[in-house]
Amino acid sequence: MAGKKTGEKQPTVSVIIGTFNSAPTLPACLSSVFAQKYKNIEAIIVDKGSTDSTLEIARSFPVRIIEGHVERCTQWNAGAKIARGKFIYFLGADMETHQDFISEAVKKCLSSGASAIYTVVSTKSNAYWARVRGFERKFYLLDEKWQAARFIEKGVFWKIGGWNEKLVAGEDWDLQEKLNKGGFVTKSIGPYPDVHLDEPTSLPVICRKYYYYGSTLRKYFSEHGTKESVSKLQPMRGVFFLHPELFASNLSLVPGFFIYKAAQYSFSAMGYILGRHAAPQ
Repeated sequence: MAGKKTGEKQPTVSVIIGTFNSAPTLPACLSSVFAQKYKNIEAIIVDKGSTDSTLEIARSFPVRIIEGHVERCTQWNAGAKIARGKFIYFLGADMETHQDFISEAVKKCLSSGASAIYTVVSTKSNAYWARVRGFERKFYLLDEKWQAARFIEKGVFWKIGGWNEKLVAGEDWDLQEKLNKGGFVTKSIGPYPDVHLDEPTSLPVICRKYYYYGSTLRKYFSEHGTKESVSKLQPMRGVFFLHPELFASNLSLVPGFFIYKAAQYSFSAMGYILGRHAAPQ
């Protein structure tokens, strides 16, 4: 590792995972954390009040557990408050992280002066609608504008105020914007995406999900204003038009892509106009 002296201890990385009835995906998530090539890791579970076997699964791993009936940003902040690490990595309970991610993220921060590392997501499921979502994410791998950091130096994380606990949707854009405005450098580290293990696999589930997110978006708009919010949340992003080769090589997914985007934004708009803040089923 660049700049590392012989015998010098690797800085601790605190992996913070928010859970709520996460039993189907948590074993794979935690297994991927403890399979990291980087070994100086602590894992912190912040549970929202699970009624399934989430906590039983968590206790089968060497993790610290705290509980609280709160939304994701509050969960992550609660974990960060007790984190011992120099760096914090916020991971979804439905994510599987690449075995090289943490070692490469630490190396990049120590060698380049970066305060945060962009994280990107890929999709594992072979279900059609999950593959459509994975296809969309391929575009974001090619443009940092559509990426956001979840690996951050702890001191910097608190300097910018942590996660905005008013937000449910758009919280990743909000955190990245605070990093940018604070003059803190965020870097990419290459092809080490997190894998989303629980992608919606039917249109009704997709519609309910985005209706819920839409019902929370007034908070994001009030924080960032209409112009900035629309630039981030627009349905047809410029990166799509810069890479026609992806459409050409994934023709079977193209119709689903446009249907997905139409459902995503129409139901988000309905949630914004009509919705109440209620969790998706």
